[in-house]
Amino acid sequence: MTTHENLPQIAEADATGEIAVIYDEMRRAMRVPTVNLIHRHMAALPGVLAWAWGLIRAPILSGGVEAALGRVQGGVALGLDARAVAFDPPTRAALARVLGAYNRGNGFNLLILGALRMALDSPGGGAPGLVGTVPTDAPELLPTLPRAGALPDPMRARLDAIARLHGMGGVIPTLYLHLALWPDALDWTLDAVEPALTAGTVRIAREALLARARGEAAHLARTLAATPPPPGADVAALRATLDSFTGRLIPEMLLIGVALDQALGAQGG
Repeated sequence: MTTHENLPQIAEADATGEIAVIYDEMRRAMRVPTVNLIHRHMAALPGVLAWAWGLIRAPILSGGVEAALGRVQGGVALGLDARAVAFDPPTRAALARVLGAYNRGNGFNLLILGALRMALDSPGGGAPGLVGTVPTDAPELLPTLPRAGALPDPMRARLDAIARLHGMGGVIPTLYLHLALWPDALDWTLDAVEPALTAGTVRIAREALLARARGEAAHLARTLAATPPPPGADVAALRATLDSFTGRLIPEMLLIGVALDQALGAQGG
């Protein structure tokens, strides 16, 4: 288990046993090549990831989450003032792949984890989550995620500052960590994101996105099975973490990721 400041997690490279199996199912079911930070955190809490996956698995496999996401994303956008950068074609392709993966994963998690949070207060009445078949094909994995503690001090300091602007203290959003594999791309990203966070542009777009997402999440919550969290789980802490991620970090990173992808495409030439 690794800990980034106050958020313990099990990295994908460190997962074994049941956790590794669930990570693999998540990647194949959502057709994403990486496991979101909130899921990696739940994996570090005894029994919590298996409980959560048992609830959210069915609406993901049924296509209900993807359909809801299509209804939510239309008409909500964030404009970033991204400077022109001449990335070479291999770098541009790698960045587009990373952004696409995170945008899909964050879109799914905005809705399904929002539904999970609601179900903690008002349990649903759907079928057990083990129904449905996980696809056999697995998406190609992304390059190995850098560990925050191994980054150069100036880069780490700038990422810590961005985390504070997101209201996450020492928890660096994983998209930024992945972009740290390409330092020029990370600088390009942070140069665009920092002023948008500081000026409140991200907050305004986030609230518009959440206004559209909450109704869809509430509908999904009613389809989740009424299965209580595992014995010994700190439900209050889990509520607080889900509130932080689904109410702020995930929608912000979805908006930022989509805006970066659009800016990258516009500069493709």
